[in-house]
Amino acid sequence: MLRAVLAFYCGLRTCEIKGLKWKHVDWMNGLLQVRRSKTPAGWRDPSLNKACTMALQELHAKALQLGFAEPQHYLFPWHGPAKKINQRDQ
Repeated sequence: MLRAVLAFYCGLRTCEIKGLKWKHVDWMNGLLQVRRSKTPAGWRDPSLNKACTMALQELHAKALQLGFAEPQHYLFPWHGPAKKINQRDQ
């Protein structure tokens, strides 16, 4: 559901959502830094409304419990065919 919230309210593409890391969430200014897009022209900082902020806070709380809330960790990890969670760039 969070992916749908981000896609709808922030106008994010699937590839942009998949590339989000916790370091891209600017809690203080209510912004999201999109730095992975089809082209560099797609880089932007959409503002987070209440629905997005609440959804991200819920996701962050779960990530904290699992130990995956460091700035370099992805918001949405992918386990891949090896069934091993890839939380950060190697």
